[in-house]
Amino acid sequence: MIGLLSHPRGPAAPAGLLQVIRTCWQRPFRSRARRLGAALGLLAVAGVLLVGCQQSSTAARPRRAVWVDVALGRASGSDTVTPERLRAPADPGPGLPVRRVAVTLDPATPPPPVAASATEVIVIAPRFGADAELAAEVARLADVLPGWVEATRGASSPARILLVLRGPAFDAESRPADAWTAQLPKLSAAAFAAAVEPVYVFSGEEHAAASVAEVISQPVDREYDLELKLLANGIRRTPKSFYGFRQLGFHLPESGREVTIVRPYRTAPGHPLVWRGEFFGHQPQVDLALLNHGYHVVYVKAQNLYGAPVAMRFWGEALDAFRHMELTGKIVLIGMSRGGLYCYNWAALHPETVAAIYGDAPVCDFKSWPGRRGRSTGPAGLWPELMAAYGFESDSQALAYPNPVDNLAPLAAAGIPIIHVLGTADTAAIPEENSDLVEARYRALGGTIQVIRKPGVDHHPHSLADPTPIVDFILQHARPSR
Repeated sequence: MIGLLSHPRGPAAPAGLLQVIRTCWQRPFRSRARRLGAALGLLAVAGVLLVGCQQSSTAARPRRAVWVDVALGRASGSDTVTPERLRAPADPGPGLPVRRVAVTLDPATPPPPVAASATEVIVIAPRFGADAELAAEVARLADVLPGWVEATRGASSPARILLVLRGPAFDAESRPADAWTAQLPKLSAAAFAAAVEPVYVFSGEEHAAASVAEVISQPVDREYDLELKLLANGIRRTPKSFYGFRQLGFHLPESGREVTIVRPYRTAPGHPLVWRGEFFGHQPQVDLALLNHGYHVVYVKAQNLYGAPVAMRFWGEALDAFRHMELTGKIVLIGMSRGGLYCYNWAALHPETVAAIYGDAPVCDFKSWPGRRGRSTGPAGLWPELMAAYGFESDSQALAYPNPVDNLAPLAAAGIPIIHVLGTADTAAIPEENSDLVEARYRALGGTIQVIRKPGVDHHPHSLADPTPIVDFILQHARPSR
């Protein structure tokens, strides 16, 4: 309930609240007392939610942006180029006019509140030097951000507050590649605590204005609120930070499997999903970019099941739960490494639910990995685990089983677009045994597929430092309806 009171989106519409209360009353809880408790709990916060409805509707129509320029490290305040207007690349209109406010972090004095009206959006835009002081100054910004934002909200009534964050960068061992990435968890947690919306920029600070403009201008469903839907289903969870976004979780009622959902600050029309097959949170560049576009990111904890039928049953149970929460949009599947087995097997079973597949060094044939029937040098001890997950009684039974590389026709018939990212020197998911086969066979079936090859790169690192080509492909082929 406390998480609801500090909700970053602001209060829900009265009609939406009454609908949730009605759902609480009608839902078949195990006892009448629990049903009554859920409804009364929502009524207890109804007043707080209704008070802010007028402010929430005003916030939907910002007329100007206040660009708060925060210099970090040796980034000079005099060499900055502040945008005159915020206009998304695809927006034919004039965009939002901008007024600039320059802020320097003083170790002894917190920044003054930023003055803004209810028709203005505040954009806090750090600029980064490259010196040894950067880490300390990013940490200082994290320390002062919650109090600074609270003072700003107390002194004025901005329609919305956004924080521009450079996307994380990782080395070949998936460790933070720079001081900024090492400090990002602390700064994004501060943004979460302050209920400030993060906007991730991967293609250079010079593109920050366009990224912010796109986030501000994109269509949203202002009536939908995941956390109210969870409450209506009797699920109360305290959110935690996922790179500044709100991460929640629950357990499926039948299987008991743990489900993770990361919600965007603004939900795209149609309520689309990004579904991770495995390795939630690893190399999250695409996840973060799509959260900014209004997607929910979901994950079902079903490790080491290699996309077996039992894992697909867990996914089906999870999808039923998501649909009950009105997460009704199509799914962008992220199949990273062995996660490819989950994603391709799901798409073959339920192609009507899938908007696109992004495979990242994906395993598409378990005979290749972990079976090591080709050139893969993956661990030798995983084959018995896979056989147990699938219920195979012999190697011959396992080797005769159809794999994703053999089962692409339903995907092509459904028109599912596919993008793969892989290293040409991958020694685990050997390209010619996995992605190359998928590419050739999918093209022969008339399917749409793009493959991005990283010359000389092994299985790690995953993703791209700048995920823009992946995100653009997904949005071009699978953008939610406007």
